[in-house]
Amino acid sequence: MEIYASEGYTQRIKSLLSVNMAIGRL
Repeated sequence: MEIYASEGYTQRIKSLLSVNMAIGRL
């Protein structure tokens, strides 16, 4: 359970970081 939750959490962080990078480039 902990590992699965951490994976989902890391995926959210990566998606948020990618969005921030795109916004920063704009």
